Amino acid sequence: MGGKQDGSEACVIDTLIRLPNLGLNSQVPATALDLRNAARGSENVFYEYGLIRSPFGIASLDTSSGLNSGDAVLALFPWKEVDGYSHVAAVTTQKIYDHDRINDEWDDKTQSGVTMSSNAANPISYAEVGHDDTDIYLNDDAGQSNAYYHLVVCDGGLSNIQRWAGRFESDFANVTGGGDYHSGTTHRALQVAITGRNRMIQLSPREYNGTSWVENNQRVRFPTIGKLQTWTGTGSGFVDLMDTGGTNVWSAKLGMDHIIYQTRGIWSINYVGGTTVFYPLPMIPDLGLLSYHLLASVRNTHYFVGTDYNVYAYNGGQAIKPIGDSIHKFLQDDLEAAYDYKCWMIMGPEAKFLWLFIVPSGGEYITKAYVRNQLTGAWQVRDFSSKYTSGGITAVALAVAETYSIGETYQEALDTLSANDISDAGDATERYGDLLMDTSRTISADYTEGTWSAGGFDYSNNGDNFHADFTDNDLVVVFDGSGATNVRWGTHYYTAYDVSTNGFSIYGTQDTSDDGEHGIADNSTNVPADLSVSGADTIGFYSVCSEDSPGETYRDTVREINKKDRLVMGDSDGYVYEMDETYTKDDGSNLSCRHLTPVIDAGIPHNFKRWGGIFLSADGSENGAMQLGYRTDYFETSDTGWTDFTIDLSTENRLFEFWPNVSSKKIQYRMQDFSSKSFRVSDFVIGQPNVLGTK
Repeated sequence: MGGKQDGSEACVIDTLIRLPNLGLNSQVPATALDLRNAARGSENVFYEYGLIRSPFGIASLDTSSGLNSGDAVLALFPWKEVDGYSHVAAVTTQKIYDHDRINDEWDDKTQSGVTMSSNAANPISYAEVGHDDTDIYLNDDAGQSNAYYHLVVCDGGLSNIQRWAGRFESDFANVTGGGDYHSGTTHRALQVAITGRNRMIQLSPREYNGTSWVENNQRVRFPTIGKLQTWTGTGSGFVDLMDTGGTNVWSAKLGMDHIIYQTRGIWSINYVGGTTVFYPLPMIPDLGLLSYHLLASVRNTHYFVGTDYNVYAYNGGQAIKPIGDSIHKFLQDDLEAAYDYKCWMIMGPEAKFLWLFIVPSGGEYITKAYVRNQLTGAWQVRDFSSKYTSGGITAVALAVAETYSIGETYQEALDTLSANDISDAGDATERYGDLLMDTSRTISADYTEGTWSAGGFDYSNNGDNFHADFTDNDLVVVFDGSGATNVRWGTHYYTAYDVSTNGFSIYGTQDTSDDGEHGIADNSTNVPADLSVSGADTIGFYSVCSEDSPGETYRDTVREINKKDRLVMGDSDGYVYEMDETYTKDDGSNLSCRHLTPVIDAGIPHNFKRWGGIFLSADGSENGAMQLGYRTDYFETSDTGWTDFTIDLSTENRLFEFWPNVSSKKIQYRMQDFSSKSFRVSDFVIGQPNVLGTK
C-alpha cells in the first residue's frame, strides 16, 4: 500500500522529474518522451514558466437566449470608432449584432429590410475604414453629418458588403460604388481587409455580369486612395496573382506590406504608388494556408496553419519558422479535414498564448483547442466537450481591454427631455430628489380645497393642520404636472418651509426661460389648480432620508467597469461567451483537468524498480481538491489501472508527499482535478527508483 503525508519542508531526493512543463510532443514515441513532457491524454492543464495551473473557464456574455432565435454565430470581432469607443460585433447567418455593454444586451444592427444569406463555408471578414467620401452621411440622410469612418463587413460573397458608422447610426447600409467596375452597384468578395497604407482591398472580388456574380479567385481589387466608394480612376485597380497556381484564401497586413495567402503559395503586395499602386511578389511557393480563419496577425508576425497541417510563424520575406512540430502529428490525426473552414486561430490576451481551435475528427463543431505558451513554446490541450455534448464553438475573437461607466449621471438625467415636453415642460426623468426620498407621508389634510398663490409659492386652507402631515424641509413632489392647471409639466422637487396649521410654503425656482422665479406654477404670475393627492397622485410629500442613511446618490449609481483583454466565443446555438480568470467552469459544466507523465522505465526497461516518492507543492481555491495517481500497466488506455490519492487544497501553498510502495518495470503518473476549482502546482517532483532484478 502507498501512503501520503503533508508538511512544510521538502525532502532532499534524487529526481526523475522536477516540474513537467514542456507540454505535448508528437515527434517521438510515448516511451521516448522527455519526462518533462505531457503524454497524450493530458488536457485542461496549462504549462507556464515554473508553474502548472488550471485553465480559465467561460460564462455567457449577455446572451440568456441565442442570437436570432438560436442562429449560429459565424464571427465575432472587436472594433473602435474614430473617437476610441469600443464595440464587439457578432454576425449570424442572417443578422449583424452590436454588443450593448451598458444595457447588457445585443442590438440588431442589420440593414433595415435585409436578411443576410451567410454561412460558415463563406468566411466573415471586417475592416475599419477611414476615408474622405463626402457623399456618405449618418443614416444615409443628407440632413445629418457626414460619416468618415466605418466598420465594413463582408460575408464571403453571399451578401452585399455592409458599412456602419457606429453608435450614432441606426443600422448597416450597402457599400456602393460597385458600378465603377461591373454591372452592379454594390460589392461582394471573399474578404475585405485594410492594407498598411490604409487602403481597403477586396480579396477575390465578385463581379456582376447582369445575371449572376462571377468569382475571381486570384484577384485583388482596390479603390482610389482615401475612398470607400470610388473604385475607378487614378490609384484604383486590381492585380491577379497567377504565378503559384493557387487560389486566394485570406490576407492580412504585415508591417507596411500586405500578405496574400493562397492554397499554393504566399504573396506580398507592396505599395509602390504611381499607376502601378501595388506590386505583387510571390514569396513562398507550394505551402499555402489551410483555411480562412487559421491565420493570426500579431504585431509584425503572422501565425498560421499550413496546408501540411503544421503551424508556422512568418515575419515576411522567403523564410518561415515552424512552431507546431510538437503537435504536427496530433493535428494530422485530430483535425476533421471536412470542416477545416470552421477552425480558428487567435492570439490570446497579452500575446501569452496562441490558440488553435479545431473541429475534432468525426465532429462537426469546435470542441477542442491546442494552445501554445508563447514564452516557453509548450503546447497543451483545452477541451470544451464537457460543455458541448452537442453543437460547439463556431467563432472566436480577442476582445480588447476597455474602461467604461455604467449608470446615468445626474447631468445626463437632467438632459433627458420628457415625452410631455411642451413649452416649460422640463423633464420626467428620475431626479436627485428621487434618490434622497425616504418614506411617503400619510396625508390627512385637504389639498384640494385650498388655494395656491400666484407663482405657486404658498398654499393655504385654514384649520387643516398641515404640520400633522409633514414638517419643514420635507420634500414636496409634483408628479408630471401635465394633468393639472398652470403647473410645470414633468416631475419636480421642492423643499417645504413655514409649515403650519393653515398652510405651507415652498422655495422657488429660477427658471432658465423668461418666466422669472416661481414655485410649482409654470410662471411667476399663474395660479396652480387641480392638483390631487389621490387618484393620479399629482402631488406628494416625502421625508428626507436621515443623515446616517442618506440614500443612493447619482454618484452611487455610476459604476466604472475595467475589463482586460479576453477571448470571446460564439457557438452553434447563437450564444456568446467570454473567458476570464474568475471563471473555473465552462458555463456551469465542470472541467476535467489532468496531466499524464510519459511511461517511465528509468532507461532500463527490463528491470524491476521500486518507485520513489511523489512530492507536490500546490495551492488553489478553498474546498478544492486534486488527485495524484499511478499505474503500472494498461498504458494504452486513458482511464484504466490507476491508483489515486486525494489531497485537499487551500489558498496556502503546501507540500504533499506520496510513497506508492510499488515495484514494476514501468510506471506512469498523473495529477488531475475534477472539482472545478482553481489550482496551481509549483513543484511536481518524482524521485529516483531503486533498481531491482529482471525477475
